[in-house]
Amino acid sequence: MSDCDNSGVGRSCPIRLIPRLIESFDVLRKRIETCQESHSCMQHTKGQEPPISIPNLLLIDCITCQVVAAPHRCWYLALSYVWGSQKARAVHTGEKLSSLPQTIEDAITVTLKLGFQYLWVDMYCIKQDNQNHVGDQIRHMDLVYRRARATIIAAAGEEPDFGLPGVSSVRQTRQAYATVNGVSVANFTHDPWEHVYSSAWNSRAWTFQESLFSPCRIFFTKEQTIYNCASGWNCEGIEPTQPLILQGANRNLNSMVRHAPPTFSDHYSNSMIYILIGQYSRRQLTFSMDILKAFSGVLHAYENLTSPVRHFWGIPIIPHESSVLESFSMGLSWEFSDTATFSHQASLPRREIFPSWSWTGWEHPVS
Repeated sequence: MSDCDNSGVGRSCPIRLIPRLIESFDVLRKRIETCQESHSCMQHTKGQEPPISIPNLLLIDCITCQVVAAPHRCWYLALSYVWGSQKARAVHTGEKLSSLPQTIEDAITVTLKLGFQYLWVDMYCIKQDNQNHVGDQIRHMDLVYRRARATIIAAAGEEPDFGLPGVSSVRQTRQAYATVNGVSVANFTHDPWEHVYSSAWNSRAWTFQESLFSPCRIFFTKEQTIYNCASGWNCEGIEPTQPLILQGANRNLNSMVRHAPPTFSDHYSNSMIYILIGQYSRRQLTFSMDILKAFSGVLHAYENLTSPVRHFWGIPIIPHESSVLESFSMGLSWEFSDTATFSHQASLPRREIFPSWSWTGWEHPVS
């Protein structure tokens, strides 16, 4: 890290060198600890005590590499990634996992490096051959991610064999740097969130609620890691809270980059669910009929607010002074986004098992 003296006063430069491989996880570990101790990220926990266990929750024991029943009140990390062409497989409690995709192997490595023993991965922690367990875990997906100490997000690659850049494979950094007379000089070339928003992970429907309900997120992009919580974000390449002299103007880096993907809050207004539906409807599904399943965590969270929001075929029924029928009628006021006009709605792809009056019945973005 070099010293910047553009203002005439020596100070620490906010641009940092990014190693091709992650050399230490100490900084990430410290940030997770800080979240727990002094941030509002883990509001559902009391002090340093882990949250109440989720019924029938399974976890990967990263020491033995076995699928185990979650110990009472244990801390765990969760993984959010894209399945790609990976097929669901049946895994049973006590089974020792082997020949895992590289992303899963790397997530296990990261979990241990961060000082945790347990990791939740949907492919292995949901009994894919037990429909009761599948349904129960999908309905509680909001709790799975909200109660994780942090979520590892694989925002690079389109297959689970891609791995987490910087863990088992070198990163494709575009950062230019040089050392002159003992002073290191590095460049800041682009928005660090660029690779998150353009990733396959950000386009998938299932990952929408996984990200939304994760209070602390560690994004692994092809260039660097980004740590994000309710109190802000940090990445390896820059320190966003420090001022940077740019073209003669003292500007904060937060004004130069996009915001982090949104996270859920119990203080959301009930009507926020309409915005979430619109955002979610732009995501892609391998199996189109999973449209409600992949959104069930959001629906479950809204049903458990102080003023519960119910739904019928995905149409929100928001409680207010009017009748349930009037609330349902308001929920029917959705419309197609983009270029979908009334004249060509008949040509839009339909999900035949869902009613045409619900947004779930159409394979098209809505608002």
